[in-house]
Amino acid sequence: IGVTSNATITIEENDFLTELWSPAHPPPVIQGSLNIVRNARLCLKRIEEFINYTIAKEK
Repeated sequence: IGVTSNATITIEENDFLTELWSPAHPPPVIQGSLNIVRNARLCLKRIEEFINYTIAKEK
């Protein structure tokens, strides 16, 4: 996943959030909206890290 413009990312149900990008590359920077759908099986810690990473990049 790579987002370089104002866009919306929807993360649907996945076993592991780490499947969305390889460990060799940092998570994308969201410049729009992030929707997390049916996230009961997602790793909450990874979601929190992802959101915190995005917020830090915006500062």
